[in-house]
Amino acid sequence: MQSVTITSLTSAAGRGNVAMTAEMPGLPALSMLESDGLVLSRSPWAGGGASGEVPGPAGLLLHRSRLVRTALDLAEHHPRVGPIVIWPDGVPLDLTALALATATVLQAHRTAGAPPPVVCPVRPPMGRARMAIRHQVRADLGGDAAVELIVWEPLVSHPAVTSAAA
Repeated sequence: MQSVTITSLTSAAGRGNVAMTAEMPGLPALSMLESDGLVLSRSPWAGGGASGEVPGPAGLLLHRSRLVRTALDLAEHHPRVGPIVIWPDGVPLDLTALALATATVLQAHRTAGAPPPVVCPVRPPMGRARMAIRHQVRADLGGDAAVELIVWEPLVSHPAVTSAAA
């Protein structure tokens, strides 16, 4: 298995661009989903076996209209699933694996206890009102091979809080 170096360049408000780099033994192994779905880094339904191994990625098929909301809800309420990738039907497997690897890098650079990142290798199927961070990602796949793409990270949007005048 070849080594993969992932560099994510993210525009951070007031701080310019923030670069995060990590090297990993290879891209995560995924199985193709039959339709729209999510990839969870760890299955919420499987526990570690007697050997203490953490289960690998798990797929969850969903209707396209529920992908973003369900992914954000899982990240907030079940953080043990780890980083989540929204995988719309038709997106190549290798781009989805690269998005999952990027989400793993993003999580490693976040504060402990923060919800795991939710990402998508293409613009996620969501309303225009929902905000998202666009991460410029470059993956050096060893040798002369490299891939560049934008990985989208939809953000949890909370309704505006208004206060009544006293």
